[in-house]
Amino acid sequence: MPLKKAGRPAKITPEQWPALLRRSDMLLPAMRALATVEHLVPKRSWEDIAAFLQADYPQQMSFLRKHIPHLAATFEDTNLLATVKGPEARDQLLADALAGAELPDSLSPSYSRSIVMRARRARLRSLKERAAAARA
Repeated sequence: MPLKKAGRPAKITPEQWPALLRRSDMLLPAMRALATVEHLVPKRSWEDIAAFLQADYPQQMSFLRKHIPHLAATFEDTNLLATVKGPEARDQLLADALAGAELPDSLSPSYSRSIVMRARRARLRSLKERAAAARA
């Protein structure tokens, strides 16, 4: 009988990583615009900002409108946002953190970020291996 892996079972399997990574990549341009608009008009609600950006980013804003509480919690998580310094890194962090919002267990922003980062490293490793195999 094979032994089970020690520890808590993963909330997301490595087979689901590419979908999570694609969602993060899809959200990135919209997160840049969302953060800019939020900075310019901080008193507006997330619904108003998403409605304003709907014409420019229809797919991304429909996703974010379904997950407004998750979006607000991510923007208010100062511990998570303190891990990055520049606006580009912040936008990437926000896209990574919100990518897991649609999964059945609705991943926490920090867990979603860590999984997307692992998926990105795995994709890069795979690309390097393919390039090395093509040269050989």
